[in-house]
Order: sequence, then C-alpha cells, then structure tokens
Amino acid sequence: MSVPPAGAASDAVALATALGAIGIASVVEARDGLAVIKAAGAAARLASSSLRREVLALGRQHGFTHVAVELEADAAGAGAPLLRD
Repeated sequence: MSVPPAGAASDAVALATALGAIGIASVVEARDGLAVIKAAGAAARLASSSLRREVLALGRQHGFTHVAVELEADAAGAGAPLLRD
C-alpha cells in the first residue's frame, strides 16, 4: 500500500473543482502522479480531442503527470448474463 504524497488530496479536490467549471462533474482520486477521474457519462464527451487536451492540461496544472477516466458500465447492461466457456 502506498501513501499518497502530501497535498495529493487537495490537488484532487482542486482538479475536481476545475473539471466542474468546464462542465465535467466528477470525483478525482489521486494515485501518486495519476489522477483517476470518476465522472458518470463523461466518456462520450471526452471523445472530443480538444476536451481531452483541456482535461490533461488541468491535471498537469494541479500536479498530476497522468490522467485516466474510469469507465462505468451502462446501467441498461446491468444483470446481463455472463458467458463462460
């Protein structure tokens, strides 16, 4: 288990606030230099390369070297059968 560097939590909160300002409501989890963005429905919006560049720039401004977006399963697919061989 790694301990996040001092200030990582405040960086994550600040990044989440900055993302909210551009219309991406999210929770940000700091993992060392990686910011994991958890934002429901953001994956489709992030298809825009200009928005991805903006998110990455915001991540760097808040002390992160990398940004990842956690994809969520579509609720319509919940309970779908699991195929096993």
